[in-house]
Amino acid sequence: MRLDLHGWNYRQAQTSAAAYTSSMRRQKETCEILFGNTSIPIVVDERLRQIDNGPQYTGMKFGLGKRDYLAFSDKPFPKGESFRDFAGRVREFLDEKSEQHGDHTILTIGWRLSPAIFAHICRGVSLEEVIIDNANIRGPYTYG
Repeated sequence: MRLDLHGWNYRQAQTSAAAYTSSMRRQKETCEILFGNTSIPIVVDERLRQIDNGPQYTGMKFGLGKRDYLAFSDKPFPKGESFRDFAGRVREFLDEKSEQHGDHTILTIGWRLSPAIFAHICRGVSLEEVIIDNANIRGPYTYG
């Protein structure tokens, strides 16, 4: 299964099996803008929600929290989840969709850390590296 996250080609996108997003407002709106007037089904899947970094870090500018983020690779954020937990639920999504869509391309809409987690899962980039260098990570990704 091929995942297109960044740099997708609109013409190629027209043959995609589905566009997946979470219910997060910005992600869902972006997906609806891009695919709402196409034949590509839009599917909401909560496993694509951003990492739950708890109330202490929610809304914080990424640069401010970034220096602390490595501490939460395996340990959950206070009242949140760890990056490994986040990767686990995205991997669960990919396992299911890979079985469902086989050799077809699916599209996902995500922000900041989502592409980084896809790079960790699909390319084997270390979790620590994707946490630190996530702004420079781009798709597409192939899984399976």
